[in-house]
Amino acid sequence: MVRLLLPITLCAVLFQWPRPSRAESWESQMLSATQARKALRFNEARRLFESALRQAERFGENDPRLTTSLRDLADLYLDKKEYAKAEPLYLRELKILETFGNNYPDIAHDLFSLGRIYSARHDYTKADKYYRRAVVPIEEEFPQANAREQYILYSDLAENCKNLKNYSDAEIYYNKMLASGRVFAPGRPEMAEDLVRVAENYENLGKFEEAANFYQRAAAQFEKIYGVSGGSVTALCQLAHVRLRQKNFGEADKVADQIHKAALKLRGKQQVVLSTHIADLGSQFADAGRYSQAETVYKAAILVAPRDTTIGQLDTGRTLLRLADVYSKQERWADAADYYQQLCSLYERTSGRNSIPYIHCISYLGSSRTNQKRYADAKVLFRSALSCAERLPTRNYLEVINALRCLATVAHEQKQFPEAEALFKRALDISKKNIGPNSSITADCLHDLGSVYLDQQKYNQVLPIYRRAVEIYLSQPDPATLNTSLMIETMNALSVIYLSENNYAAIEPLCRKAIELSKHFSTSREAYGRTLSIYEDLLRRTNRLNQADQIAAEARSLQEHEAATTYSRLAPQLNLCK
Repeated sequence: MVRLLLPITLCAVLFQWPRPSRAESWESQMLSATQARKALRFNEARRLFESALRQAERFGENDPRLTTSLRDLADLYLDKKEYAKAEPLYLRELKILETFGNNYPDIAHDLFSLGRIYSARHDYTKADKYYRRAVVPIEEEFPQANAREQYILYSDLAENCKNLKNYSDAEIYYNKMLASGRVFAPGRPEMAEDLVRVAENYENLGKFEEAANFYQRAAAQFEKIYGVSGGSVTALCQLAHVRLRQKNFGEADKVADQIHKAALKLRGKQQVVLSTHIADLGSQFADAGRYSQAETVYKAAILVAPRDTTIGQLDTGRTLLRLADVYSKQERWADAADYYQQLCSLYERTSGRNSIPYIHCISYLGSSRTNQKRYADAKVLFRSALSCAERLPTRNYLEVINALRCLATVAHEQKQFPEAEALFKRALDISKKNIGPNSSITADCLHDLGSVYLDQQKYNQVLPIYRRAVEIYLSQPDPATLNTSLMIETMNALSVIYLSENNYAAIEPLCRKAIELSKHFSTSREAYGRTLSIYEDLLRRTNRLNQADQIAAEARSLQEHEAATTYSRLAPQLNLCK
């Protein structure tokens, strides 16, 4: 461990106190123990320190050899992370030293070491108490203490404050840490790792511009010392994250380009942790709607991922999946399909065809083909997914149900209603029997089957199915686990049917619930807009014109033209236009 030294040395203390007899044997053991410790012969050092402590016990509590023995053995235990053994030794020495006054120099060392022990145990409150006590003699009693020791103490205290989420105090001690570092090594550049820690604390404080400045300095420092490296790229990722939080997209986009250029130099040389870090940043760009930059960053993650290990290949697979998803969000179905095909090949090699990752990828590829209107190709892919799901080593009914629903959806889009109905019914039966008749999966299957009847205008068959689906959805304890888009679409369709029957009393609670869910969860704007259109129609029919105007204004603000068109397309079928 780092020994916290203070100006008054042990030699001076020994000179002031009487030297008891038999010191030579004790001194010989301590010298040998110290040499063994420096040579990393820890077992030998432990044996010699423990033997020296047993001798020192006979010298009495006031003999400095006892406190020296306690401290050196405790330091060894702390180095080896044997905290339960180190703690009582430091506490005992501290109790002895405090009899000579609180400003006794070695007290700071014990307080600091105890702080480290409690911090390592994640008892940050107790660690804070000892770290702050250690600061007092350094700042007040021994201001001339070595700046390196101040640097170490301030660094640990700042980190502990950050762990306690006391970011304001952490800022103070980080600044003192940097100042001490400049004193004890005036010609040495600031450590990049320190700059990152300071930046993270500023980010926690919401001081984003300060955080960005330190991340930028850290990235430059890493590159200056190590060249383009994992450290410099990680700092750039953190810088881009801050710029995104500031919504400073121009600067964030510039950093994304820097990351990609750095990745070209690190191609295949880094650890999985770096590629994962970069890919996570790509997701942040995607969440912000910056799809072009997300694509750039995802490709950087793929570049740096190690290619010669299974873990590296699987990590690349996860990034490919995210990249394909970005293309799907932009309706770039052909590009998405290219990456899904790569994923299918990767998971076939690493996991085998009869594995869930492979089944998911082949289903994603099928969805892309469906969106490209390549229905024959999509059916081949979904049948393959179904076959693989049925051959899984452990029976997985969810995968079988998903494959059936996907296959049925293609038939539905082709208006092959008998085939779609048969497949949806098969999925529904499996869900009722194996997942549960009141499960949300069963409700989703009911929605699917009802949609086939709805498109055939078989409203008498739709009504009981959708009623049952809504009943199941509303009975679920946690709406966050549901497919809320399907749930809201089911409520909307049921509301439209109720409108055709002038059953206004049944519509309002459905619309209110759908609006509540739409605002609380990330449902599609189209579904939300459709709900608003239906609710507006209900309000006008029941002469609540002011409320209707408010709902209409909300719908316009969402710019849900597509949703309104969809509703007006349904309305004539149900003779709702008056």
